[in-house]
Amino acid sequence: MSFATVRSVLVVLAAGVVGIGMWVSVRAETPEGPFLSCSEAPKEAVLTLPDTNVSQWAQVACSKYGHVIVPADGYVWSLYGGFAPIAFTAQGMKQNTEPKEVRHSVHFSSITVDVLDENAAKKIAASSSWNEEVPRVAPKVWHVNATSNTGHVEDFFFLRYPDRLSGAMQCPKEMPCIAPLTLMPFFIYDARRK
Repeated sequence: MSFATVRSVLVVLAAGVVGIGMWVSVRAETPEGPFLSCSEAPKEAVLTLPDTNVSQWAQVACSKYGHVIVPADGYVWSLYGGFAPIAFTAQGMKQNTEPKEVRHSVHFSSITVDVLDENAAKKIAASSSWNEEVPRVAPKVWHVNATSNTGHVEDFFFLRYPDRLSGAMQCPKEMPCIAPLTLMPFFIYDARRK
């Protein structure tokens, strides 16, 4: 993982948004911050995403708070309506709770990626777009399911439209979706574009 990614993930953690967009307080208590080398992860830990498209936009990082799926180098993920960066954690976070320092003991044991058919893609697009923004052409949709060794599951989607890439995730109980949405959309910014 590059320094730029570590810095952007540190921003995500320091901004207080971790896992399914829930707000938590995470502090970098050591000079090197919350990140660990993945070389010390258990052999059974899944450290890569199994789809070459998705691995362009996401990667697994290791931290003292467990493993986390974060934006790939050069990308930023944020909830719409303001700078609210997100990441998906193996630990699973609850709103307003301090994460536990679990290091490599909580990691992803399974990560699957499925490309949805056109009908399913249209449903995901409609569920994560405001009515006036629903595109006429169905995006290509990748469904990511990441399960931790403790049984916590993170489900989210990447939607590739002709003119943009966006994401969607399940609405957490602490942050319910606002109708007509049934999925919470998130913005994906490619900082490499000039």
